[in-house]
Amino acid sequence: MSFKDLFNNIKRPNIGNDGANSTQENNLEATESAIRANTIKASFASLSDCGCVPVPVGPTGATGATGATGATGATGATGDPGTTGATAATGATGATGPEGGPPGPTGATGATGATGATGATGATGATGSGATGATGATGATAATGVTGATGDTGATGATGSGATGATGATGATAATGGTGATGATGATGATGSGATGATGATGATAATGATGATGATGATGATGSGSTGATGATGSPGATGGISTSALASVQSSTTTSLLPLGTQVTVLSLPITTTAGQVLKLDSMAEVELTTNNSSPYQYTITYSLYLDGSAIATITEEDEEDNGSGGSRLKGIIPNLTWINTPTAGVHTYQIRITVTGTNITNASTLTRALNAVIFG
Repeated sequence: MSFKDLFNNIKRPNIGNDGANSTQENNLEATESAIRANTIKASFASLSDCGCVPVPVGPTGATGATGATGATGATGATGDPGTTGATAATGATGATGPEGGPPGPTGATGATGATGATGATGATGATGSGATGATGATGATAATGVTGATGDTGATGATGSGATGATGATGATAATGGTGATGATGATGATGSGATGATGATGATAATGATGATGATGATGATGSGSTGATGATGSPGATGGISTSALASVQSSTTTSLLPLGTQVTVLSLPITTTAGQVLKLDSMAEVELTTNNSSPYQYTITYSLYLDGSAIATITEEDEEDNGSGGSRLKGIIPNLTWINTPTAGVHTYQIRITVTGTNITNASTLTRALNAVIFG
């Protein structure tokens, strides 16, 4: 039997490599080493007794490629915890056996130690105490800018056009000024027919004496200075103008009315109104006219739309068109003539009407649909 066979035939218990069985594993290793030594010694007193010749060990071959990782097996059901057995007594350490197979795998790296506490913060350095720099000199004052040109004079506002107020009553007549002071008495003329004396200053009439020349007229008395009479009372306000009133009268329809035969005037709306003197009417009207052409190529139409008062036309408009209908089929046309008119009738009962006349060529049908006539009465 060879040394290799003896080594491989040694029976070893199947103990898993886990922490719980580490003590048993250590004991097993020691036991296995002792068994191997005793077995080898019992079989051969020495390598020379077995006729074994040591074979030189060649260099270790290159490590083969790592095989593919096998699929992970399904996790087995967790068994119930077993009762912890009594700790076996530590067996005697067996004799160290010869070197066996290749070294076991390197143990897992130990957990990293906890990070040391952060050191205390160093003391804050002293604040610098350099002197404040001197204040810079004040800059020179900037020159005053040139005065801007004067803008153009704005346009003169429009003159107001308010009405001139009524003239106030004439003030009372001022009191007559006092009589002027009497002029100095003229010198008495010489008695008889002597030459006329020099004209005396105008003043009071000279004393009667011998008739002499009439004295010069006295100076005019100072103008009287009586105060201006009080302003006359304001005149009564004029009567307020009347407030305009309004009323509405109307007629409307959506019943289809034929406008045939062509060239015939048809009354499509009629509105009776009673008015008083001075009333003003604002009349608004419209009518939807529908025309149908035949299959002939060209067609033409003219719509005459008139507003009548008591049988006489007071306003008329026309709508007309023509077209070369090359499609070869009939065509439907919609036209909406409308009219606004202001009228001031005499007082009494009046009738307003809308009348329509259609003329043309290749028109097979003409009618009016929605239409209305409204009158707003003012006054």
